[in-house]
Amino acid sequence: MAHIYTRLEHLRMKVILILAVGLLLIITICDRSSEAQTPKQEIEALKEQVQEIQKQNQKMIEEIQKRSQTQIEELRRKIEGLEASREADKEKIKDLETEKGVDEKTLEDFVTRKLDSLSPLLRKIKFNTDFPSYYRTRGFVFKDATFAGAVPGQDDDIFFVDSRLLLSPMIEISDNLSLRSQFDIAKNIIWGGLGDASVSGKFFEAPSPGDSFRGSILREVTDTFTGEILSPVNTDIDLVDIRSLYMVAGIPIGGIKVGELWVGRQPFDWGLGILNNAGSMPDQDFGSIVDRFEFDTTPFALMDKRWENLLFSVVIDRLSQGRTIANGADGKGWEVGFGSLYQGESLELGGYVFLVNQNGFDVSSGLTGDLDNTVNWSLYTKYKFDRFFATFEFQDLFGKVNNLEEPLPVIVGSDAIDISPENFLLAARVGYEPTPSFIDLILAEFGWASGDDAKTPDRLEGSAIFFNNAYTVDNLLFKHMIPNIYAVEGSVINSGYIRTWTTMKLLDPLYFTPQVLFAWVDESDALSLDPVTPLPKVNRFLGTELEGTLTWKILDHLWFDLIGSVVIAGDGLDDLLSQRAFIEGVVPSIGAADPPKAPFAIQGRFVFTLDSIIRTWTGSSSLKQRAWFHEEQL
Repeated sequence: MAHIYTRLEHLRMKVILILAVGLLLIITICDRSSEAQTPKQEIEALKEQVQEIQKQNQKMIEEIQKRSQTQIEELRRKIEGLEASREADKEKIKDLETEKGVDEKTLEDFVTRKLDSLSPLLRKIKFNTDFPSYYRTRGFVFKDATFAGAVPGQDDDIFFVDSRLLLSPMIEISDNLSLRSQFDIAKNIIWGGLGDASVSGKFFEAPSPGDSFRGSILREVTDTFTGEILSPVNTDIDLVDIRSLYMVAGIPIGGIKVGELWVGRQPFDWGLGILNNAGSMPDQDFGSIVDRFEFDTTPFALMDKRWENLLFSVVIDRLSQGRTIANGADGKGWEVGFGSLYQGESLELGGYVFLVNQNGFDVSSGLTGDLDNTVNWSLYTKYKFDRFFATFEFQDLFGKVNNLEEPLPVIVGSDAIDISPENFLLAARVGYEPTPSFIDLILAEFGWASGDDAKTPDRLEGSAIFFNNAYTVDNLLFKHMIPNIYAVEGSVINSGYIRTWTTMKLLDPLYFTPQVLFAWVDESDALSLDPVTPLPKVNRFLGTELEGTLTWKILDHLWFDLIGSVVIAGDGLDDLLSQRAFIEGVVPSIGAADPPKAPFAIQGRFVFTLDSIIRTWTGSSSLKQRAWFHEEQL
């Protein structure tokens, strides 16, 4: 029994074990089945969430579209309202225009007709092709530049600013016919005015359009012939001065241009410009203006076109209103001239002869005589070879002044004054243009103006002609000091000089021009206390001048020049300043004078060009040559 019980017990245990294992397997299978069902449920849940979000988004989009449509409708209604208002305003304006339309239409038609009638003429107004138009303002500082500096213990300081507007318009009717002019507007009007006849340190005074700097003399000086006072300023000038007005007409024969007529008051240029210089450039003040009939022709070109560079000219000048080419003195008369100029590729060569007859010729400050058959002749040449060039001009004057006005016959001891052929001027220049570098040009020049012997008042050995002040040699010694000493508005007077200069391109808009000049006196008996009392001889060496010009091109057509000049005075300049101080009575004797040893000047100058004639500018017109209306380097 026990054995059976034991076997039954074992069997029961196996059954229980089998049931436990089976149950465990069922539980495991059920658990795995449950795990397999969970991801499907999650996916279904996510799908339901996405669908819900899409529904919400669609609802929001529909709401936004409804609101936008409402706003668009509101804007459209506002625009329609504004357009309706504008149309109403247009109708109002139209009604107003209709009310006054008759008057406005009449005025409009009148203006239109006038403009239409003027427009052909306005289209013909251009800048003069002969001479430039510009506006200039400059400031000067001078120290010891006049005889006042020779007074012991006295300062000789001068400072002023002036302005000038030079307009050169023309009316060009056709290629062969034009009317040309120059208008000097407010010429050298001194800022602040002066109120007296002396260029001085006065400034910030009440402006006066009558205070105009003449251009060379800096202080009042006395003409020793007449005792008349020469002033550095004009105290009563016209605000607008018609400097020139002339006609230019090409003359055709058989359809071929055979010459040109120049008729009227016109500037006169010749050669380098040492005597006849138009004075139209920004660094110039004086100039040669003549009342002239001129006919230029190239007759040989009719036979062979190769001769078109050979020009002949016939000139007749009326001197009653203009000024003689001799020395600028007024008088009634005529001068007749003949000239010729050849202009080739490398050579220019020309000359002229003038015969001058002038009654009432101004010998000195209003005292007159008759200039009878006086001859002025000149030669000019320029030669170019590769990068070298050489230029030469010679001027000579000889003749006689008869019928001297009293008291001149008593003063000079004769009723006539001989003008010796020794009255000559000359200038010779050589130059070299280096290969492209910072140095543009290297130049040297020699010039001479013969002087008069003060001991021979009945004979003019020199100084009957002198360098035109418009010919730019420098900016102190010959520009201002020598004219002040001799009481003549010239430049090189009774003097000779050698100068050398170069132009350097520091930067693209910046140029620097240094110059060294040495000068001498020609006639040592240079000055006289009166016509019969010559002063002692002067030494020959005038001195050395050092000058530098810095030019800045600020803009196209606008330049600024800064010019510094200092003269290291020689014995000759000391003597001349001392004698002029004695003549003016500012020192008791010549020996009491104490002339300055180093006069100097500083100039600042704005140049604003209005046309294209001046394409480059380096502070000086010295290279802006013209020969018988021929442009070169402009």
